[in-house]
Amino acid sequence: MRAILDSESSWRLLLFPVVIGLLTTPSVALPLAGMLPEHVFAVWLCSAGLSILGYWMYIHAYGVGYRWIGSWMGGQGTTAELQRCLAWAQVPFIYIGLICLPVHFIFRDVLYPAMDIATILHPTPASLAALTRELSPTYTLINTLIALPCIYAYILSLKLMGEAHGFSAWKAFTTKLLAVALHIPIFGALFLIAIVMAFVLVMFTTVT
Repeated sequence: MRAILDSESSWRLLLFPVVIGLLTTPSVALPLAGMLPEHVFAVWLCSAGLSILGYWMYIHAYGVGYRWIGSWMGGQGTTAELQRCLAWAQVPFIYIGLICLPVHFIFRDVLYPAMDIATILHPTPASLAALTRELSPTYTLINTLIALPCIYAYILSLKLMGEAHGFSAWKAFTTKLLAVALHIPIFGALFLIAIVMAFVLVMFTTVT
């Protein structure tokens, strides 16, 4: 693991987000394509682009965040090491994604039952009950089989972060928990700012 973190090849910081982003695209695009059949190409294109961008931002932004939070517990990892850690941590998920890629299409009707936008925006007890009936035991079995290797891959990512920081996987897990906790005030502040801006916009448009 240390050899991975000491490597200077930066091209993997771009390659791995692209690959894992493309492999996770079906899980986003397939349900949306069913709801927007007239915009299938746009749905797939946007899903792929946003997935790749999301993983790229995760590696670079969270590399900084995990370096900062880990230092509170005595971690010695640099930002570059944490970014390489997050990039290489995607490799097990890439293998899982390659194996599961045909599953998305073979069991499309099971994994992504047909729904329309009205049902999502205005759910009713009847529509939710109908959706629950469509989630068959096969759905549960497939997701359980996918979840098991994902848990193992996540544990490997904790060990890799621990290697980067020079502490245990448990401290790496605590680092990630603290990162999640820090999202609460950040998104809370953004939500309040959005409310204030919306109120100002409404007042401005009403006056004018």
